[in-house]
Amino acid sequence: MLTSDDLISRKFTATKFREGYDIVEVDDFLDVVAAALRRHERGEPLGLSIADIETQRFTATKLREGYDIVDVDTLLDEITATLTLLGARTHESSHLVAVAAEGGPFAQLAERAARARFSPSGWGGGYEVGAVDAILARIVSTAVARDQRRSTTVAGEPLLTGVELQTTTLPRVRFRPGYATAEVDAFLRKAAGVLG
Repeated sequence: MLTSDDLISRKFTATKFREGYDIVEVDDFLDVVAAALRRHERGEPLGLSIADIETQRFTATKLREGYDIVDVDTLLDEITATLTLLGARTHESSHLVAVAAEGGPFAQLAERAARARFSPSGWGGGYEVGAVDAILARIVSTAVARDQRRSTTVAGEPLLTGVELQTTTLPRVRFRPGYATAEVDAFLRKAAGVLG
């Protein structure tokens, strides 16, 4: 999951003799996204939707320097995955706060899954960011529901089991960044042990 600091420190490959995205447009848009994430980190409304990311278009550069299209598109995918996870966490946030305050046995798992961060795998391969973030959102929803002794999540989805988590096969990526597989696998093993 990305933070505002991740966006501020992100660097892109520059293009000179091939098509890229307009540097100013990309930087301005990332400033907007970073400000939204900063608001969320302070507990304020995000004020940004997945549609805002998916509909964003940048002017292509050909004869002047730009940002590498694949680099920027990969980051946009990561932002979308982050907003998806934050949406699940926001949906569950009031329940999560209540569960954490009561100190239920799954509260710690919900908190860890909601805050989980993994190293990027680089271009050599790793787990697909969106798939990992989706399973983290399911862990949060399941942990909250288990502490509240519900048989489904707030959204009405079946609860995730430890066995299901252990046997989940996450899609891998090649030639684009993903999450480091060893870190994700270690986290999922611990989560499966808690879910039983």
